[in-house]
Amino acid sequence: MRTTFQLSWRLLRGGGRRGLLGSLLTLAAVAVSTGLLLFAVGANHAFAARSAADAWRHPAKAHGTPTAVEALTTDFVRGRPVTVVELAALTGDAPVPPGMKRFPKPGEVWTSPALASLMREVPADQLAARFPSRTPAGTLGRAAVAHPGELVAVVGRAPSDPSMTAARADTMAVDNVASPTRIDRYATGAQSSSALVYQILAAVASVLMAVPLLVFGGAAARLTVARRDGRLAALRLVGATPGQVV
Repeated sequence: MRTTFQLSWRLLRGGGRRGLLGSLLTLAAVAVSTGLLLFAVGANHAFAARSAADAWRHPAKAHGTPTAVEALTTDFVRGRPVTVVELAALTGDAPVPPGMKRFPKPGEVWTSPALASLMREVPADQLAARFPSRTPAGTLGRAAVAHPGELVAVVGRAPSDPSMTAARADTMAVDNVASPTRIDRYATGAQSSSALVYQILAAVASVLMAVPLLVFGGAAARLTVARRDGRLAALRLVGATPGQVV
């Protein structure tokens, strides 16, 4: 390995300053393009996972026989948003929400780890009292939250509960509130505008990734061609025939 490195370094130095510059530009082009490629792939994967974790909260009308009712509300505590998903089973085979072991029973509250921790810190009358039960019945798994610090609560309701029958006015944004909707499955894919924006940004980053590669690659190619032309011209000056030079 050491011998290979020493030989490579001698070849680079032997090519002169312009040759060394061309090699460094080529190396920079490969490094930059590889880094941007890894970033774009990682960003696309992360945004897809974030969209999947967010999509199920946005109720989509049932295409078949409804099995549950889903509603979405966003509350705030100490300036932080708390996503509240309310569910009511219509049949015994209501779909189990992502990140949960079973469908929530009426009156139960399942919370994300971050929300459960916050409920222990904040006085009950400021947060826990907003839910039917002040003690969580379970903890939401990673599939139910977009990131570990997200505040999410899943509240079980009865189908006849007024909160599951009355329409809700959206006073903030379409992504934050959804009226009770009869569903037969949970939505998938990008459902919120923020998720769509993230995916578009990732796609733009993937396209822009090619720009530095083309710039550095083109510069390195021009330097390499110029160096090659100079060597060929020198060979012709010392008497080499065109056939020998080629």
